[in-house]
Amino acid sequence: MLLNSKEGPYKQILEARSSSSKRNSLTNYAIDPEIMFPAELENMIRGKYAELVEQDEAIRKEIMKDFEEFIRDLQLWNESMSLIDLQRGEKRIDLGIQWIRSRHQELEMSRNNLQTCADVVKTMLGVLGK
Repeated sequence: MLLNSKEGPYKQILEARSSSSKRNSLTNYAIDPEIMFPAELENMIRGKYAELVEQDEAIRKEIMKDFEEFIRDLQLWNESMSLIDLQRGEKRIDLGIQWIRSRHQELEMSRNNLQTCADVVKTMLGVLGK
């Protein structure tokens, strides 16, 4: 784009001086319909660019904020699932320990019953042997 030539946007600006219909068409392109010099046009373009960059930055910050909230939610979910798994594991181990203790008591009772029977048989054999 050559600003010094009479082509392109500079040509539109020169024609805008003489034609009010061109001024309306320049308004549609977000160009100030007032007579603009190349420096003013450059400043306007830089201003528009700065606005777009600010909008993009605001959108990026919003996306990053949402992403960080999502990551926090995932971390909380992960921690809660780990806690739930830990509690399930503890319960499973506790049930296993209770079963082992009850089985141990049953075996101890069976051993005591067998010991009692053996003592009775031994006593009877001792009485019969006299």
